[in-house]
Amino acid sequence: MAVTSYYDSLLAKIIAFARDRESARLRLARALRATFIAGVTTNRDFLLDTLGRPEFINGEATTAFVAASSASAIPPGREAVDLAALLFVERGGAPAPSAPWRESPLRLAVGGAEYRVAVRRHDEEWIVALGDEAVPIRLVSRTGEDIRFSREGVVKTASYARDGDILWLDLEGKCLRFADQT
Repeated sequence: MAVTSYYDSLLAKIIAFARDRESARLRLARALRATFIAGVTTNRDFLLDTLGRPEFINGEATTAFVAASSASAIPPGREAVDLAALLFVERGGAPAPSAPWRESPLRLAVGGAEYRVAVRRHDEEWIVALGDEAVPIRLVSRTGEDIRFSREGVVKTASYARDGDILWLDLEGKCLRFADQT
């Protein structure tokens, strides 16, 4: 008789197969990038990183590869911090044409680091300031937990989930947990 615990039911498996190893690797990477899980820690980012490493691609990875790949956490990129700040401040809907938009300062914690960010609206763009640098971001569209945005003329898509002061942001194959400590 098999006994299944509550935690066993939370396990998810993604398996990819194809006619050759490289096609299966690419299919698995695509499936992992399309998977967004918020609220729990997963090994998805590690798997995506592994699938893109030359030693894995060339079939040279051994069990020692896992220990060597477990480097310390890489801090989030500026774009992820900017987008998280914008998502904490922006509430949806178009602003009134004459509404004055004041700057909203935030203290965001992610990966053991704290970022002091300020966000303000300027016409159709949001200006996100981190340190002495301010970057404009334009929200293109939002559907469910997906958001399309433009930064420096490049349109990208990210997934997110917010629960109070916690925001899970999945951007370019990396899922980050931001906490608003403002």
